[in-house]
Amino acid sequence: MSHKTLDIARDTTLYMAAAVLILMGGAGLLTYWLEIVYPLRSVLLPDNALAVLMVGVGLLAIMARWSVLRRLAGLILLVHVTYLLMHNALAGGREVGVSWLTGDVRMGSLASAMLLLVAVCLLLGVGRRSSRWLWAGVGTLLLSSSFLALLRLFLPGGEVAWTLNNASSPLLGTVLAMVLGVSMLLMPVGVDRPQPLMGRLALACGLFGVLLSCAVWYLLNWEYQEEKQRQASHLLDNLQYNAEQAISAQLLLGQYVAERLDSSEPWFDAAMRAHHIEHYFRDSPGMQALVLRDRGGSIWEFARNAPAGRWLEAQLADPQVELRLQFDFAQPWMMPADREQRHMALVMIPLPAAGHQLLGSIDLVVLLREELRVQLGFYMVRVLQSGAPLLEMRAPGRAASESSYPLVAHRHIGLPGGLGLTLEVYPDSVDEMLKAGLIPGGVALAGLMLSYLMSFSLGLAHQRHQDRRVLAFSASHDPLTGLANRTLLEERLNHNFTLAQQRRNRNMAVLFVDLDDFKPINDSLGHAIGDKVLIEVARRLSSAMRPGDTLGRLGGDEFVILMPDATQEAQAEMAESLLQLVAHPYSIDHHELHLSASIGIAISNDAIVQPMELIQQADMAMYMAKQQGRNAYQWFTQDITARVNERLMMRNELQDAIDGQRLELYYQPLYDQAGDIVTVEALLRWNHPARGFVPPSEFIPLAEETGQIMPISRWVLERACLDMGLLDAQGHGGFKVAVNVSPLQFHRAGFLDTLRETLATTQLPASRLELELTEGVLLKDAQDAVDVLHDLRRMGINVSIDDFGTGFSSLNYLKQLPISKVKIDRSFIKEVTHSVDDASIVQAIISMAHHLSLTVVAEGVETEQQHSLLKGYGCEQFQGFLLARPMPLDQLELSLRAGTELSSEMDNRD
Repeated sequence: MSHKTLDIARDTTLYMAAAVLILMGGAGLLTYWLEIVYPLRSVLLPDNALAVLMVGVGLLAIMARWSVLRRLAGLILLVHVTYLLMHNALAGGREVGVSWLTGDVRMGSLASAMLLLVAVCLLLGVGRRSSRWLWAGVGTLLLSSSFLALLRLFLPGGEVAWTLNNASSPLLGTVLAMVLGVSMLLMPVGVDRPQPLMGRLALACGLFGVLLSCAVWYLLNWEYQEEKQRQASHLLDNLQYNAEQAISAQLLLGQYVAERLDSSEPWFDAAMRAHHIEHYFRDSPGMQALVLRDRGGSIWEFARNAPAGRWLEAQLADPQVELRLQFDFAQPWMMPADREQRHMALVMIPLPAAGHQLLGSIDLVVLLREELRVQLGFYMVRVLQSGAPLLEMRAPGRAASESSYPLVAHRHIGLPGGLGLTLEVYPDSVDEMLKAGLIPGGVALAGLMLSYLMSFSLGLAHQRHQDRRVLAFSASHDPLTGLANRTLLEERLNHNFTLAQQRRNRNMAVLFVDLDDFKPINDSLGHAIGDKVLIEVARRLSSAMRPGDTLGRLGGDEFVILMPDATQEAQAEMAESLLQLVAHPYSIDHHELHLSASIGIAISNDAIVQPMELIQQADMAMYMAKQQGRNAYQWFTQDITARVNERLMMRNELQDAIDGQRLELYYQPLYDQAGDIVTVEALLRWNHPARGFVPPSEFIPLAEETGQIMPISRWVLERACLDMGLLDAQGHGGFKVAVNVSPLQFHRAGFLDTLRETLATTQLPASRLELELTEGVLLKDAQDAVDVLHDLRRMGINVSIDDFGTGFSSLNYLKQLPISKVKIDRSFIKEVTHSVDDASIVQAIISMAHHLSLTVVAEGVETEQQHSLLKGYGCEQFQGFLLARPMPLDQLELSLRAGTELSSEMDNRD
């Protein structure tokens, strides 16, 4: 299975999990704010719902890369659960008091501690490796804890969790914890890989499925609770009816007995009265004692047992009871008379004909237990009198439980005789509670699974469609900038060129855009910054395109623009606009950069047969624009072709000269003030078989551009060292040889190794070798250059700065360089005898060098006046045509042999 498929499965899971948490938490808070009361119990307590909502929002924010929302959700969750932990600790438990935030029961400390870890994870995000490990650890903890909690719900003793009145649905809480645990485990997976796009349809399908499943779950829970309430209401109707019938029958039977017992018939003696009372007590098990009395007192008494008789006598002696008995009542009445024994009630049956009252004590528990014979099923009924429990009734065979079940229904009833009771109905079966959670949960879970499969399938289909589009786009566009690539450019070029040929009065223009000095950005700041610059350049160039124009990137920092039906004025306006756009400053990763561009323009004509010739011509014109100073544009002309061809020919001929070893070294001596040769500078010469000597100013820059300078430099260094060895063998040694080092050679890795190898091969002492560098070499990668100079000094090789004064010299930086000599550029020496400014500059350079303990060399000394003046300024060494011209090795040897004569001649000049 590919990473993309796994990532789509992961994203589908996380999006749906976030949606479930948001919907469940939001629904819980909405029911709280709207004061919607569930028939039996709340699905989510308000504190729990707020925490679940924040967790869901945080997960969604991570998936959508909304860092601000992620931190906000994590902060709210952190503050919320921290408050709950502190309140629970101070109050001594979640059951003590209510939440200050919602006014309802608080979340438990264990759940709050778990969510505290989740809040920390949301604040940290998943960007760092350590954060991802934390996410995985907290996810594992949540998943294992919720799995154990789920097992606990179905193990013996787990019914306690199902019957808590002051808690959220235990099954829902456990399932949400498992969902969160799975989400936290999946969140760090593949976070470093580019995430696939699921598509709006897949997301909408998943969201709709979650919404529908959660709605079904809520409705089924609500319907189940309402059904239980209806059943309980029917049960209460039956209980009320039976209680009323029982009390009415008790009162009627008592009145009948009273009338019989109060009979004045002579045959109705004490034995007959006792017989009737025994039958009455047998038919009325709730009746405990009887007394017949008149205004004067008791006529007779009868009790089921002695305590019952004493209780009745105590009630009749109560002043409040006596006061009430003084009133005449036409109907029987009942009243609770003892607050300590609330199950006992006092009943009075008036006998108006005889002026007597029959008083009795009834045990309500015994009466109701015997008389309330209804089918309780899976319910338990609790009877209360004035708020105090009297009786609990269960279906036959069901034992009492220590669990506290949620109240389903209750009712206050008034019984015949004036007695009031309260009936409460509770579920009495864990199985029923389990069904209440499992059936809606199972339906919702099935809906979520179907929604997940549908969303996952749509996500895969969308990703495959995107892959096909990306492949098609990648085949014709540049992957970095999104512009047309070479393939698409050639296709558009051929199309526009064909149209231009078919329409004789139409033409097309090709603009070749190349950024000036872009390579230093890559070298100094890195390719990542360079890529961002290219992207920004592409964006700017795209903003200037006309409808129908094509902008493409050939590679590197080269861009091509196809302009069909463009006049020369339109081409110029386009080029000027592009130059201005490119020249605006770039702010990339706290770096402010400045760029310019060179543009070459080629226009189609009848002489062009192949469309690609236009790009070649525009490229050549761009090169000419660079030679004109850059930040400019140039139209192609035939002269450009001639120059390019000449340059190409020179490159090939130079390579032939390198391969055929037809390059030569000439040596120009450097003299001290005494006229002795102290150094000879090795100068490269190319004697072309047809053109004669080619000036170094022509072929050296070409060699540096093409990289041919590397083999040339290696040959020059080796040849110069060998020539010094030849001179030593002929007894003309003792002086140094100065070799010019190109910037490319100096900064090339392995430069020092090559130098050591050359010295070892030629056996030339390092102290006899002197390297000449320009200031530009030292300005590029300055620190690396200084390190190389220190290595050269440790090797015993002296270094001099050539053409001093023509670069961007930094005096503060110069004093830190391990160099031994500076060579004043010939441009200052040429006018030193005529220009006060040049003379001042030369004196300043010599004075500065002496203060830095550096030797000064004057280049380009051509007259006696220059030589004398420079001596007077304190210059130590001299080089120029006045003293000696560059010469091949054999002529140098002859000059050295005639050294005495040269020295004498120099003395005479002085």
